[in-house]
This record gives sequence, structure tokens and C-alpha cells, in this order.
Amino acid sequence: MKPSKKCLLGLLAGLSVGLVLWFVPLGGISAQGQRCLAMTACTIIWWALEVANSGYIACGLLLGYLLLLDPEVAAPQIVLKLWTSPMLYLIVGGFLIAGAVKRSGVAKRFALICLGRFVKTYRQAVIACYVLSYAFGLIIPQSFPRAFLIMGVISCVSDRSGIDKKSAANLGLAVFASQIGAGMFLMTRESMLNFAMLEQLPLDMRPSWLAWAAGMSLPAVLLGAMMCFVQLKLFKGPQEFHFGPQEARKELEKMGAMSAAEKRTIFWLAVAVSLWMTDQVHGIDLGWISLGVAVLMSLPVIGELTKKEDWGDIDLGTLMFLTACIAIGAVGGVSGMNDFLAQLILPAKLQTENVFVLGALMAVVCIVMHLALGSIMATYALTIPALMTLAQPLGVSGMIVGLIVYVATTSQFFFPYQSLYMTMGMGDMAGGYTSQEVVRFGFCCTVPVLLCVVFSLGWWSIIGWI
Repeated sequence: MKPSKKCLLGLLAGLSVGLVLWFVPLGGISAQGQRCLAMTACTIIWWALEVANSGYIACGLLLGYLLLLDPEVAAPQIVLKLWTSPMLYLIVGGFLIAGAVKRSGVAKRFALICLGRFVKTYRQAVIACYVLSYAFGLIIPQSFPRAFLIMGVISCVSDRSGIDKKSAANLGLAVFASQIGAGMFLMTRESMLNFAMLEQLPLDMRPSWLAWAAGMSLPAVLLGAMMCFVQLKLFKGPQEFHFGPQEARKELEKMGAMSAAEKRTIFWLAVAVSLWMTDQVHGIDLGWISLGVAVLMSLPVIGELTKKEDWGDIDLGTLMFLTACIAIGAVGGVSGMNDFLAQLILPAKLQTENVFVLGALMAVVCIVMHLALGSIMATYALTIPALMTLAQPLGVSGMIVGLIVYVATTSQFFFPYQSLYMTMGMGDMAGGYTSQEVVRFGFCCTVPVLLCVVFSLGWWSIIGWI
């Protein structure tokens, strides 16, 4: 198939920027840092313009770091840092658990019960997408499996309600957009982004599972509510909508009574959640808990829930993309690239003692950095260490800085490539919406994101974090 003009232009743009940064002398950065900057800039442009699959581009960057930088700067343990971290196994365990939940029918049954009770209009269907995403967080600890499972249920609603393709795509947009706030609610609801942020904090500054729940639950709910409100105002629904309790009951009748597999799934989910909640007591890392529960769910008699096929649901391309994003921060820190960019983009000082103004300034910095870098994880890696240094004289803890960066960067996007959630849902095979709708929605959600940061600071002050 002939490559598109956009791909060719993106390929040339990335190569041109990379070559310029590689050969043109830059002051204030080491030779290794400049090489790292050149390869990173080229990669980000290729990601942004979708020159090739993001996983393959990520592999190219990892190889570039390993082969073209000094071993002390880009040692394998630095470049492939993710693969020696429990975070990877939290992701793997989450996908395996999600596969078991999906196959057992627990999630579908729960979704149909909720839809049958509350969905009678199109407006309620949009709201239900957000509610289901938040409710499924304890059942499915991974955003992508959760989104595709909910999408399967919502597709049933779209088909039975007789709505047009555009309105169905709006429901798909709600499913994937709602994963942003749903992933923030609990630490284990979105292992990739949540733990990528935590990796940037010193061990003594990382919150426990329960502390995260206390600090992030209300901001996450507020963000979801505001995004839902924006979507309802921005995208109008169809004139007619034919769905209600009767249709949901028919689907439940097809499923029959709760099976033994469903009951075993509920039991193991309860075990996983209990262990996640008590991580500060037993000291077992969340990654080992997730992987251990997935193994137990595979055993005869007590499990028989996770199957060989579930390994195919683990997206290796996404894992390589995540590996590259974490490598950008790790290699950039050792090579001096992070310090160079921080001096170039970040303010020299934050001249305010008002914590709310400070939070808003940090959020704006994060939005600008996210737009420049394109990667959430890369933005974490560059902004958190730098802002921690700037905020320390003002008495703001590193944990608060990390969470401000997390809320602002994870929630905000202008273009699809800035959000894994929105990218995964584009196209007829997923949510059905287009990149133009993502851009329109993302720009309108910028103010709610800033409001969420300010609200979060108020809430953290109430619970004694500030």
C-alpha cells in the first residue's frame, strides 16, 4: 500500500529535526545529551504524525539509545528500566485479570443491570458510559480492557436503540474519554500512567493505595463530571432513542443464572482488591499481587479463569511504547537532556506563595510541556524533578508536585497522540469517532482540567496533605 502524504512529510520532518539537533552545536548541553535530544525529538514527531505504528517507532528509539549513546549513559538497565520494574508485571497481571473477568461474564452482567435501571434516554446513555467506567475500576484494573468491554455493551445499546452512526460514535467517545478520570480514581485502575508517575517520585514520597484513594477519588469524580457535562453540551444526540429496562432484561435472560466461573471471578477480585488496599501492612508490591492473583486464577478447581489465549490480549506494542517513554526520562536524566529542556522551557522560579496560584502555574507548564513532547510519560519525567526543585523553597512536598503534574498532564490533550485513551478509541473498529472530534473535545476540556487541579489542591488541604 502506498504511504500517505502525511506519513512521508512526517518521516522527512522527524529526520530533518533529528539531523539538525544532532549536528548543529547547542550551548549548555553535553554531546551525549544532544544526541539523546536529537533521537527523542525525531521519535516524538513520528509519534505525533503517526509515521508508523507507535510500538515500532518506540523500538527504534530504544535501539538508537543502546547503539548510538555511550554505555554508561544508556546502559540496558537504564534504557529497559520498565522490564526490571514491578510496574510491568502490574500491567501484565492487570491484562490477565481483565481477560478472566471478560470471559466469565461478570462485567457484562453488571453493566446490563446498571443500564437496565438507569438508561432510558440518549443523554442517560452518555452519562452511563462515564458511570460504568468508574464502577468497573474495581472489577477490571486496566483502562484498555475496561474500555473495550464497556464498548461491547454500549454497542449493543447503539444497535438496539436505532441511533445514527454519528450518535453511536459519540457514545464511543464517552467510553474512552471517561477512562481518563476513571484511571485516576484508584492507584491500580490505570497501572501504566499511575505508576509511570510514581516512578518519578522518591520512595518515601509515594502514597499508599489507601492514601491515593483518599486524595484522588473526589478530584477524579469531579473531572469525570465536568468532562461528561462538556460532552453533552458539545455533541448533540439523536431525536429518537429506543432502549430501556426491557431490552436490558432480555440480554440478562440470555445470560441465565450466575455461573460458577463468575462466582470464582468475584472471589479472586475480592482477594486482589483486599491485598491492594493493605499494601502498607504486608509490604508486597502491587505488581506481584496482580501477577500472583492472575496465576491463581489459572489453576485447576480454584481458578480455571485465565487461559492461554489471554496472553494474546497483552499489547506488546503498547508495552514497548511505555518502555520508550520511561527510557526518555531515564536516559534524558543521565545524559543531561532533561536539565537542558527544563532550563529552556520551565520558568526560572515560581514567584508566588499562594498554593492555588502555584498549582495553576504548574498545570499550565505541564500543558505546554505535554504539547511540546507529545508523551505523557516523557512529560512526567521532565517536569516532576524540575518542579520539585522549584517548589521545595515554597514548602510544597514532592508528592503534591507529582500529583499536580499527574492530574494536569494525564487529563489534558489537544490532539489524539497526546492521549493513549483517545487514540485507542478512534476508528470504526473501536469507538467510531474521528480525530477532529477528539481535537474539538480536547480544547473544550482544558478549562475543566485547570479547575480540577485547583479543586484537588483544596481537597488535599482539607485532608492535611498541604
